[in-house]
Amino acid sequence: RKQRQQQLLLMHLHLLANPGDSLLLQHTLDRLLRWLCPSLRIFHVSERASPFRTYPRYPSLAITFFLHEAYGEERILKVLDFFQRPPWHYHHTESCGNFYSLGAGMPVWGVRPVHCGGEILRVTLYSAYDNYEDAVRLYETVLQRQAEEQKAGFCWFTLHMEPGLCLQLALKQLSPGVRVEPCSSAVLQFSVEEIGQLVPLLPNPCTPISATRWQTEDLDGNKVLFQVTAGYLLLSAASSRVLLTPSIHMNLFSCLPRYLRPASSVFNILCPIYPLSLLYTLSRLSQPSPFNFV
Repeated sequence: RKQRQQQLLLMHLHLLANPGDSLLLQHTLDRLLRWLCPSLRIFHVSERASPFRTYPRYPSLAITFFLHEAYGEERILKVLDFFQRPPWHYHHTESCGNFYSLGAGMPVWGVRPVHCGGEILRVTLYSAYDNYEDAVRLYETVLQRQAEEQKAGFCWFTLHMEPGLCLQLALKQLSPGVRVEPCSSAVLQFSVEEIGQLVPLLPNPCTPISATRWQTEDLDGNKVLFQVTAGYLLLSAASSRVLLTPSIHMNLFSCLPRYLRPASSVFNILCPIYPLSLLYTLSRLSQPSPFNFV
């Protein structure tokens, strides 16, 4: 049942650790979630190919735990104490409290008390002042739901609810002139049913990195993955040929070396019969790394 629930979650966050650090960071996050929200295992740590040392001054991603005071102040203090021990380190202070980080290019983490309502695990994306409205429309398109807005320059999407707890993706508009700094060690992943209709609506190119995963960037340069769940993208054991929409084939063909791309006159003929497995294999010839963002 828990495995099925994880498959149904619309959002996951991949964190890229420096070589040798992934097991420690995954254990740290698993331990934190076991205390606070064991049903929301949305954080997944893997390793970079080479170390990364740059720390963004204003990271584009923040993870905040909103914990209910009714369950005891000791619980909140325990999390704060946890954040002050390795591998965590202090990052900066805002009016709402201190934020902590797990390493270079990582999001910042914080905890806040709440007095009413349920507890919240909130992932906040900070968007440049001029990009904010378009960013809201982009994530409304990706998530297929309207944002909830409490005040100008701030909105959120409720992605999962259970008794006493919810998972949110929030967007916050930065002040004019403040430059957003994408977290190079974090990648948001969203589950989508279809990719063919979504690709033309995205602001930046979207390319396949596996049979069911595609990558792009949002308006502020944040890396985004799409995990496609539609049946027509799942290869059956009986056949390696699937019926794909022209927009998907166009993106796959664009990844091929120029000498392997079909002429435009035969594109429509190849669409329904070109094996996805062959397209994918050929597309990787010029892309040795399984993830362009590593």
